[in-house]
Amino acid sequence: MIKAILFDCYGTLVDTGSGSIKAVRQILAKNKSTVNAEQF
Repeated sequence: MIKAILFDCYGTLVDTGSGSIKAVRQILAKNKSTVNAEQF
């Protein structure tokens, strides 16, 4: 019996472009982090 089917759709079905990096930058800045958003 199949209970679940999982797959990774990021980059294939879902493309956020630079939206993810923008969101990460905002979160890191809000938390005063020195982590580089692009490397994260």
